[in-house]
Amino acid sequence: MAERKQHAKKKIYKVQPLRSKREVDELRQALMVHNSTAHSEKLAQRNIMIFDFGRMTGLRVSDIVRLHVSDVTSRKHSFNLKIREKKTGKISNAFITKELKKELVAYIKFMGLKKEDYLFPSSKKGYQYLSASHCKRTR
Repeated sequence: MAERKQHAKKKIYKVQPLRSKREVDELRQALMVHNSTAHSEKLAQRNIMIFDFGRMTGLRVSDIVRLHVSDVTSRKHSFNLKIREKKTGKISNAFITKELKKELVAYIKFMGLKKEDYLFPSSKKGYQYLSASHCKRTR
């Protein structure tokens, strides 16, 4: 009997890719609303930037959260970012456009980050950067 109740409480998600601009806009809006208090304005900006960065580069969250500010600000114009993927161990190229670079510069300034800081810092004490497992828990 206990096994049945435990199994019934499990949440199973059927995940589909975002297929339209409307779906992308709805998700961005949900990220803003989820963190809408004044205290979490930085969290909302961080989460939206992670989403936009992943959408524009095609990188996995586990690779994005390990980036440092210096990784994305080292050049003045658009450039290729080479990353060793955590999951596969392969080297992946991600193109950072002028549009994304502009958003990143504004985000870094808003967050008050230094070159040696992680691009997506954790808000929890004792953690330097946001882990991919923290990203998954916000569903």
